[in-house]
Amino acid sequence: MIIDTHKLIKYSLITFLLFISIVFIIDYNHKVPTSKIEELGLKDLNKYISVESKTLKQNLINNKTLFLTIGNKNKTIPAIFFNTNKTLNPKSSYIFTGKITLYQKEIELILYEVKIKE
Repeated sequence: MIIDTHKLIKYSLITFLLFISIVFIIDYNHKVPTSKIEELGLKDLNKYISVESKTLKQNLINNKTLFLTIGNKNKTIPAIFFNTNKTLNPKSSYIFTGKITLYQKEIELILYEVKIKE
């Protein structure tokens, strides 16, 4: 039995396009949950979350790592943003997205994205 090359290419292309479409749909629908800073605790360990906050303290080390304290008058948590040389405006509100981890028996947020809240 001889396989028609054109049909094989056609079926391969259709399969590839369907697969890529499914991946885009899954990625588009996958959103990181938004939490309030007051609600974060050990139950959120190793989860990816987004929080809206202002920066209360910040310290840029070696022009590579930004150590932050984010929060409000009720609760604060430390956050770390690696591979950055920027500091943040303390008067602006931001949406911080990252993973909740445990460091020295306290939760902290390892950031992978920081956006200005619009």
